[in-house]
Amino acid sequence: MNDVYTPWSPEPFPRGELFCQGIHDDDQNGLRVMLEHETGRKLEIAFPSYAAYRNVNESFRLRTWRLNPRPLGCGLLMVQNSAWLMWLRQEAGGVLDDRPLKHYAIFTGEDCLDIATEFDPIVREVP
Repeated sequence: MNDVYTPWSPEPFPRGELFCQGIHDDDQNGLRVMLEHETGRKLEIAFPSYAAYRNVNESFRLRTWRLNPRPLGCGLLMVQNSAWLMWLRQEAGGVLDDRPLKHYAIFTGEDCLDIATEFDPIVREVP
């Protein structure tokens, strides 16, 4: 199985280099990823409900980059044929088999976040 990465461009943000400003996970708001776009605009991507997420320093994703060079200036991606989702379903012992999970990837200069969720995230610009 080969992961297939495709650009994801949520409004109101154009493609471009992203910098992670924070990752927050709590029982009231779920997972929130705070990003800064290369233009200085700030973005919050919220996942109120998710099955799993992981964050790996980009220096340790060498196999990912070798097998799937990402489009230049695109740090927001969807992953089809996700090996990670397959592993997660196996790990869950059938509990997730009937759930339509999506694999979102957020790649910045330092962070590689993968989020498994049934729902589209809430994206908003923040001051």
